[in-house]
Amino acid sequence: MTGPGKELPGSYGDRSGQPRGAEHLPQSELRVVDVVHQENRRGIPLMGLDSVAAALRIFAVQRALDSGIGSQRSQGTIQTDLSRHVIQDEGASALGLNALTSDGVNHDGVDQVQREFIDDRLIEKALWQLGKRSNWEWVKPDPMGVTFNASIHLKPLGDHPDAYILEIGYGDNELEQSFARSLGVERGLESSTLDVVFAHERPDRFRVDFGEVAQRLQGVYESLHGFEDSVGVEPYALHSDGSRPPLTPLSIVNPLRSSTLAPHWVMLGLREGVDVSMNIKDIGYTEYSGSTGNVHHAWTVDGTVVDGSLGPDYDWKDGKEIMPPILRFNIGRYSSRLTMMRRPAVTPQMIGAIHDLTSQVQAAFPVAA
Repeated sequence: MTGPGKELPGSYGDRSGQPRGAEHLPQSELRVVDVVHQENRRGIPLMGLDSVAAALRIFAVQRALDSGIGSQRSQGTIQTDLSRHVIQDEGASALGLNALTSDGVNHDGVDQVQREFIDDRLIEKALWQLGKRSNWEWVKPDPMGVTFNASIHLKPLGDHPDAYILEIGYGDNELEQSFARSLGVERGLESSTLDVVFAHERPDRFRVDFGEVAQRLQGVYESLHGFEDSVGVEPYALHSDGSRPPLTPLSIVNPLRSSTLAPHWVMLGLREGVDVSMNIKDIGYTEYSGSTGNVHHAWTVDGTVVDGSLGPDYDWKDGKEIMPPILRFNIGRYSSRLTMMRRPAVTPQMIGAIHDLTSQVQAAFPVAA
Protein backbone atom coordinates (compact mmCIF):
# COMPACT_ATOMS: atom_id res chain seq x y z
CA MET A 1 0.00 0.00 0.00
CA THR A 2 1.24 3.43 -0.87
CA GLY A 3 0.50 6.24 1.55
CA PRO A 4 0.98 10.00 1.36
CA GLY A 5 4.57 9.76 2.61
CA LYS A 6 5.78 6.97 0.28
CA GLU A 7 6.87 7.52 -3.29
CA LEU A 8 6.57 5.21 -6.26
CA PRO A 9 9.32 4.88 -8.84
CA GLY A 10 8.92 7.81 -11.18
CA SER A 11 6.70 9.73 -8.79
CA TYR A 12 7.29 13.33 -7.87
CA GLY A 13 7.43 15.35 -4.70
CA ASP A 14 9.17 15.09 -1.34
CA ARG A 15 7.87 13.55 1.88
CA SER A 16 6.02 16.74 2.72
CA GLY A 17 3.84 16.24 -0.39
CA GLN A 18 5.16 19.35 -2.16
CA PRO A 19 6.08 18.93 -5.84
CA ARG A 20 9.70 19.34 -6.84
CA GLY A 21 10.43 22.32 -9.03
CA ALA A 22 6.98 23.83 -8.58
CA GLU A 23 8.43 27.34 -8.82
CA HIS A 24 9.50 26.56 -12.42
CA LEU A 25 6.15 25.17 -13.57
CA PRO A 26 4.70 26.31 -16.88
CA GLN A 27 1.20 27.71 -16.62
CA SER A 28 -1.47 25.05 -17.25
CA GLU A 29 -5.19 25.69 -17.50
CA LEU A 30 -7.67 23.10 -16.19
CA ARG A 31 -10.63 23.78 -18.46
CA VAL A 32 -13.84 21.85 -17.77
CA VAL A 33 -15.98 21.39 -20.89
CA ASP A 34 -18.75 19.24 -19.42
CA VAL A 35 -19.99 17.60 -16.23
CA VAL A 36 -22.20 14.52 -16.60
CA HIS A 37 -24.24 13.32 -13.62
CA GLN A 38 -25.82 9.88 -13.26
CA GLU A 39 -27.63 8.19 -10.39
CA ASN A 40 -27.23 4.43 -10.15
CA ARG A 41 -30.26 2.78 -8.60
CA ARG A 42 -30.20 -0.79 -7.31
CA GLY A 43 -32.39 -3.01 -5.17
CA ILE A 44 -35.92 -2.86 -3.74
CA PRO A 45 -35.81 -2.07 0.03
CA LEU A 46 -38.17 -4.20 2.13
CA MET A 47 -39.38 -4.05 5.73
CA GLY A 48 -39.52 -7.43 7.48
CA LEU A 49 -39.59 -11.05 6.36
CA ASP A 50 -43.33 -10.86 5.64
CA SER A 51 -42.59 -8.23 2.99
CA VAL A 52 -39.75 -10.37 1.63
CA ALA A 53 -42.10 -13.35 1.25
CA ALA A 54 -44.76 -11.14 -0.34
CA ALA A 55 -42.27 -9.63 -2.80
CA LEU A 56 -41.03 -13.07 -3.88
CA ARG A 57 -44.57 -14.38 -4.33
CA ILE A 58 -45.75 -11.32 -6.26
CA PHE A 59 -42.68 -11.36 -8.48
CA ALA A 60 -42.74 -15.11 -9.15
CA VAL A 61 -46.43 -15.24 -9.99
CA GLN A 62 -46.37 -12.12 -12.12
CA ARG A 63 -43.20 -13.24 -13.88
CA ALA A 64 -44.77 -16.58 -14.72
CA LEU A 65 -47.89 -14.90 -16.09
CA ASP A 66 -46.06 -12.20 -18.05
CA SER A 67 -43.63 -14.72 -19.51
CA GLY A 68 -46.49 -16.77 -20.88
CA ILE A 69 -44.82 -19.96 -19.55
CA GLY A 70 -42.27 -20.62 -22.22
CA SER A 71 -43.14 -17.87 -24.66
CA GLN A 72 -40.77 -15.01 -25.50
CA ARG A 73 -43.30 -12.34 -24.56
CA SER A 74 -42.37 -9.79 -21.89
CA GLN A 75 -38.98 -11.29 -21.07
CA GLY A 76 -37.70 -8.02 -19.60
CA THR A 77 -40.79 -6.49 -17.99
CA ILE A 78 -43.46 -6.80 -15.34
CA GLN A 79 -46.49 -5.30 -17.01
CA THR A 80 -49.22 -5.15 -14.38
CA ASP A 81 -49.93 -2.36 -11.87
CA LEU A 82 -48.99 -3.98 -8.55
CA SER A 83 -49.23 -0.92 -6.30
CA ARG A 84 -52.20 -2.44 -4.40
CA HIS A 85 -49.71 -4.75 -2.68
CA VAL A 86 -47.84 -1.86 -1.03
CA ILE A 87 -48.94 -1.21 2.57
CA GLN A 88 -48.87 2.37 3.85
CA ASP A 89 -46.54 2.10 6.85
CA GLU A 90 -45.09 5.31 8.29
CA GLY A 91 -42.42 3.45 10.24
CA ALA A 92 -41.16 1.69 7.13
CA SER A 93 -41.36 4.87 5.03
CA ALA A 94 -39.27 6.79 7.57
CA LEU A 95 -36.51 4.22 7.04
CA GLY A 96 -36.86 4.27 3.26
CA LEU A 97 -38.31 0.74 3.29
CA ASN A 98 -41.42 -0.80 1.72
CA ALA A 99 -44.02 -2.99 3.42
CA LEU A 100 -45.74 -5.42 1.05
CA THR A 101 -48.58 -7.92 1.20
CA SER A 102 -49.28 -10.73 -1.24
CA ASP A 103 -52.99 -10.80 -0.39
CA GLY A 104 -55.01 -10.76 -3.59
CA VAL A 105 -52.24 -12.09 -5.82
CA ASN A 106 -53.84 -13.35 -9.01
CA HIS A 107 -52.88 -17.03 -9.33
CA ASP A 108 -55.00 -17.63 -12.43
CA GLY A 109 -52.83 -19.43 -14.95
CA VAL A 110 -50.36 -20.67 -12.30
CA ASP A 111 -50.92 -24.37 -11.64
CA GLN A 112 -50.50 -26.20 -8.33
CA VAL A 113 -47.01 -27.49 -9.14
CA GLN A 114 -45.80 -23.95 -9.84
CA ARG A 115 -47.41 -22.63 -6.65
CA GLU A 116 -45.66 -25.31 -4.60
CA PHE A 117 -42.37 -24.44 -6.26
CA ILE A 118 -42.81 -20.76 -5.36
CA ASP A 119 -43.79 -21.50 -1.74
CA ASP A 120 -41.38 -24.36 -1.00
CA ARG A 121 -38.35 -23.83 -3.21
CA LEU A 122 -38.21 -20.04 -3.24
CA ILE A 123 -39.91 -18.44 -0.26
CA GLU A 124 -39.29 -21.07 2.42
CA LYS A 125 -35.57 -21.39 1.61
CA ALA A 126 -35.12 -17.64 1.31
CA LEU A 127 -36.70 -16.95 4.70
CA TRP A 128 -34.68 -19.72 6.34
CA GLN A 129 -31.42 -18.30 4.99
CA LEU A 130 -32.28 -14.70 5.87
CA GLY A 131 -33.30 -15.82 9.35
CA LYS A 132 -29.64 -16.70 9.88
CA ARG A 133 -28.69 -13.16 8.75
CA SER A 134 -27.14 -14.61 5.61
CA ASN A 135 -27.57 -13.67 1.97
CA TRP A 136 -29.79 -15.78 -0.30
CA GLU A 137 -29.76 -16.04 -4.06
CA TRP A 138 -31.49 -17.90 -6.85
CA VAL A 139 -29.49 -18.05 -10.06
CA LYS A 140 -30.77 -21.16 -11.88
CA PRO A 141 -33.66 -21.43 -14.34
CA ASP A 142 -36.31 -23.46 -12.57
CA PRO A 143 -37.73 -26.69 -14.01
CA MET A 144 -41.37 -25.88 -13.26
CA GLY A 145 -41.98 -23.20 -15.87
CA VAL A 146 -41.66 -20.14 -13.64
CA THR A 147 -39.19 -18.53 -16.02
CA PHE A 148 -37.27 -15.77 -14.25
CA ASN A 149 -34.56 -15.41 -16.90
CA ALA A 150 -32.63 -13.54 -14.20
CA SER A 151 -30.98 -13.98 -10.85
CA ILE A 152 -32.61 -13.05 -7.54
CA HIS A 153 -30.54 -11.85 -4.57
CA LEU A 154 -31.75 -11.07 -1.04
CA LYS A 155 -29.59 -9.76 1.79
CA PRO A 156 -29.92 -7.93 5.10
CA LEU A 157 -29.53 -4.20 4.53
CA GLY A 158 -27.93 -3.30 7.85
CA ASP A 159 -29.85 -0.07 8.48
CA HIS A 160 -32.36 -1.87 10.71
CA PRO A 161 -32.72 -5.46 12.01
CA ASP A 162 -35.78 -5.94 9.77
CA ALA A 163 -34.37 -4.21 6.66
CA TYR A 164 -33.66 -6.26 3.53
CA ILE A 165 -32.82 -5.52 -0.07
CA LEU A 166 -34.16 -7.48 -3.06
CA GLU A 167 -31.98 -7.39 -6.18
CA ILE A 168 -33.13 -8.86 -9.47
CA GLY A 169 -31.16 -9.52 -12.62
CA TYR A 170 -27.84 -8.47 -14.06
CA GLY A 171 -26.59 -5.70 -16.31
CA ASP A 172 -28.92 -2.73 -16.61
CA ASN A 173 -31.46 -4.34 -14.20
CA GLU A 174 -34.37 -3.72 -16.56
CA LEU A 175 -36.45 -6.42 -14.90
CA GLU A 176 -35.83 -5.06 -11.40
CA GLN A 177 -36.62 -1.54 -12.58
CA SER A 178 -39.84 -2.75 -14.20
CA PHE A 179 -40.92 -4.61 -11.04
CA ALA A 180 -40.24 -1.57 -8.84
CA ARG A 181 -42.15 0.66 -11.26
CA SER A 182 -45.12 -1.74 -11.23
CA LEU A 183 -45.14 -1.64 -7.42
CA GLY A 184 -44.76 2.14 -7.46
CA VAL A 185 -41.73 2.09 -5.14
CA GLU A 186 -38.30 3.72 -5.27
CA ARG A 187 -35.17 1.60 -5.60
CA GLY A 188 -32.11 2.15 -3.42
CA LEU A 189 -29.44 4.64 -4.44
CA GLU A 190 -26.26 2.66 -5.02
CA SER A 191 -24.13 5.61 -6.05
CA SER A 192 -24.07 9.03 -7.64
CA THR A 193 -21.49 9.44 -10.41
CA LEU A 194 -20.01 12.68 -11.71
CA ASP A 195 -17.87 12.70 -14.86
CA VAL A 196 -15.83 15.91 -15.13
CA VAL A 197 -14.72 16.21 -18.76
CA PHE A 198 -11.57 18.24 -19.45
CA ALA A 199 -10.49 19.89 -22.68
CA HIS A 200 -7.44 18.36 -24.37
CA GLU A 201 -5.41 19.79 -27.22
CA ARG A 202 -3.70 16.61 -28.36
CA PRO A 203 -5.91 13.85 -29.82
CA ASP A 204 -4.46 10.90 -27.91
CA ARG A 205 -2.93 12.40 -24.74
CA PHE A 206 -4.29 13.92 -21.56
CA ARG A 207 -2.64 16.67 -19.53
CA VAL A 208 -4.21 17.38 -16.15
CA ASP A 209 -2.94 19.80 -13.54
CA PHE A 210 -3.55 17.97 -10.26
CA GLY A 211 -2.34 20.97 -8.36
CA GLU A 212 -5.51 22.75 -9.44
CA VAL A 213 -7.60 19.59 -8.93
CA ALA A 214 -6.37 19.39 -5.32
CA GLN A 215 -7.03 23.10 -4.83
CA ARG A 216 -10.59 22.81 -6.13
CA LEU A 217 -11.27 19.82 -3.90
CA GLN A 218 -10.00 21.41 -0.67
CA GLY A 219 -13.48 22.41 0.48
CA VAL A 220 -14.87 18.93 -0.19
CA TYR A 221 -11.89 17.26 1.48
CA GLU A 222 -12.09 19.43 4.59
CA SER A 223 -15.78 18.56 5.00
CA LEU A 224 -14.94 14.83 5.10
CA HIS A 225 -13.19 12.70 7.69
CA GLY A 226 -10.97 9.63 7.41
CA PHE A 227 -11.25 6.26 9.04
CA GLU A 228 -8.94 3.36 9.68
CA ASP A 229 -10.57 0.35 7.98
CA SER A 230 -10.20 1.83 4.49
CA VAL A 231 -9.72 -0.14 1.28
CA GLY A 232 -6.99 0.37 -1.31
CA VAL A 233 -4.78 3.46 -1.46
CA GLU A 234 -6.17 6.67 -0.02
CA PRO A 235 -4.77 10.09 0.82
CA TYR A 236 -6.99 10.27 3.90
CA ALA A 237 -5.31 7.38 5.76
CA LEU A 238 -4.93 8.61 9.34
CA HIS A 239 -1.59 9.48 10.93
CA SER A 240 -0.61 7.61 14.08
CA ASP A 241 -1.88 10.53 16.18
CA GLY A 242 -5.31 10.32 14.49
CA SER A 243 -4.91 13.45 12.36
CA ARG A 244 -5.47 13.59 8.62
CA PRO A 245 -2.75 14.56 6.14
CA PRO A 246 -3.47 17.51 3.86
CA LEU A 247 -4.78 16.88 0.36
CA THR A 248 -1.88 17.49 -2.04
CA PRO A 249 -1.22 16.70 -5.71
CA LEU A 250 1.14 13.94 -4.53
CA SER A 251 -1.54 12.32 -2.37
CA ILE A 252 -3.77 12.08 -5.46
CA VAL A 253 -1.30 11.15 -8.20
CA ASN A 254 0.70 8.45 -6.40
CA PRO A 255 -2.39 6.31 -5.61
CA LEU A 256 -3.60 6.80 -9.19
CA ARG A 257 -0.26 5.49 -10.45
CA SER A 258 0.09 2.65 -7.95
CA SER A 259 -1.19 0.03 -10.42
CA THR A 260 0.60 -0.85 -13.66
CA LEU A 261 -2.68 -1.85 -15.32
CA ALA A 262 -5.10 0.95 -14.59
CA PRO A 263 -5.39 3.81 -12.10
CA HIS A 264 -6.52 3.03 -8.57
CA TRP A 265 -9.52 4.75 -7.12
CA VAL A 266 -8.49 7.52 -4.74
CA MET A 267 -10.81 7.70 -1.75
CA LEU A 268 -11.14 11.20 -0.34
CA GLY A 269 -13.11 10.53 2.84
CA LEU A 270 -16.42 9.95 4.54
CA ARG A 271 -19.38 11.99 5.73
CA GLU A 272 -22.65 10.76 7.26
CA GLY A 273 -21.92 7.21 6.13
CA VAL A 274 -21.17 8.29 2.55
CA ASP A 275 -17.74 8.06 0.91
CA VAL A 276 -16.32 10.07 -1.98
CA SER A 277 -13.76 8.55 -4.35
CA MET A 278 -12.22 9.64 -7.64
CA ASN A 279 -10.39 8.17 -10.62
CA ILE A 280 -9.35 9.03 -14.15
CA LYS A 281 -11.74 7.24 -16.49
CA ASP A 282 -10.72 5.22 -19.56
CA ILE A 283 -7.16 6.39 -19.90
CA GLY A 284 -4.22 4.27 -21.04
CA TYR A 285 -2.12 2.04 -18.81
CA THR A 286 0.04 3.74 -16.21
CA GLU A 287 2.98 1.62 -17.42
CA TYR A 288 3.63 -0.59 -20.43
CA SER A 289 6.25 -3.08 -21.59
CA GLY A 290 7.91 -2.62 -24.96
CA SER A 291 9.05 -5.39 -27.30
CA THR A 292 12.19 -5.79 -25.20
CA GLY A 293 10.17 -6.47 -22.09
CA ASN A 294 11.37 -3.30 -20.42
CA VAL A 295 8.81 -1.36 -18.41
CA HIS A 296 8.21 2.22 -19.50
CA HIS A 297 6.20 4.77 -17.58
CA ALA A 298 3.26 5.78 -19.76
CA TRP A 299 2.64 8.78 -17.52
CA THR A 300 5.04 11.68 -17.12
CA VAL A 301 4.92 14.22 -14.31
CA ASP A 302 6.00 17.84 -14.69
CA GLY A 303 5.55 19.47 -11.30
CA THR A 304 1.82 19.05 -10.62
CA VAL A 305 0.90 18.37 -14.26
CA VAL A 306 0.39 14.73 -15.25
CA ASP A 307 0.66 13.73 -18.91
CA GLY A 308 -0.44 10.33 -20.22
CA SER A 309 -2.18 8.39 -22.96
CA LEU A 310 -5.94 8.44 -23.46
CA GLY A 311 -7.94 5.25 -23.96
CA PRO A 312 -10.33 4.20 -26.74
CA ASP A 313 -14.04 4.85 -26.37
CA TYR A 314 -15.38 1.30 -26.47
CA ASP A 315 -18.80 2.28 -25.13
CA TRP A 316 -19.92 4.47 -27.99
CA LYS A 317 -17.46 4.31 -30.87
CA ASP A 318 -16.37 0.65 -30.96
CA GLY A 319 -12.92 1.72 -29.88
CA LYS A 320 -12.39 3.84 -33.00
CA GLU A 321 -12.49 7.14 -31.14
CA ILE A 322 -10.39 8.34 -28.21
CA MET A 323 -12.04 9.26 -24.93
CA PRO A 324 -11.50 12.78 -23.62
CA PRO A 325 -9.81 13.02 -20.18
CA ILE A 326 -12.51 12.42 -17.58
CA LEU A 327 -12.19 12.71 -13.81
CA ARG A 328 -14.86 10.42 -12.37
CA PHE A 329 -16.26 10.87 -8.87
CA ASN A 330 -18.22 8.09 -7.20
CA ILE A 331 -20.34 9.05 -4.19
CA GLY A 332 -22.22 6.35 -2.29
CA ARG A 333 -22.84 4.48 0.90
CA TYR A 334 -19.59 3.46 2.56
CA SER A 335 -18.73 -0.24 2.76
CA SER A 336 -15.89 -1.33 5.02
CA ARG A 337 -13.17 -3.71 3.96
CA LEU A 338 -14.80 -6.33 6.19
CA THR A 339 -17.84 -6.60 3.92
CA MET A 340 -16.32 -5.63 0.54
CA MET A 341 -19.91 -5.27 -0.63
CA ARG A 342 -21.58 -1.94 -1.33
CA ARG A 343 -25.21 -1.80 -0.30
CA PRO A 344 -27.49 0.92 -1.61
CA ALA A 345 -28.57 3.90 0.45
CA VAL A 346 -32.27 3.85 1.27
CA THR A 347 -32.83 6.18 4.23
CA PRO A 348 -33.86 9.75 3.39
CA GLN A 349 -30.95 11.04 5.48
CA MET A 350 -28.25 9.08 3.62
CA ILE A 351 -29.75 9.76 0.19
CA GLY A 352 -29.80 13.45 1.14
CA ALA A 353 -26.11 13.25 2.12
CA ILE A 354 -25.26 11.70 -1.26
CA HIS A 355 -27.13 14.48 -3.06
CA ASP A 356 -25.43 17.18 -0.96
CA LEU A 357 -21.93 15.80 -1.60
CA THR A 358 -22.67 15.41 -5.31
CA SER A 359 -23.67 19.08 -5.48
CA GLN A 360 -20.56 20.10 -3.52
CA VAL A 361 -18.21 18.22 -5.85
CA GLN A 362 -20.00 19.51 -8.94
CA ALA A 363 -19.71 23.10 -7.69
CA ALA A 364 -15.92 22.65 -7.52
CA PHE A 365 -15.75 22.07 -11.28
CA PRO A 366 -17.87 24.68 -13.08
CA VAL A 367 -18.07 24.32 -16.85
CA ALA A 368 -15.99 26.94 -18.64
CA ALA A 369 -17.93 29.56 -20.58
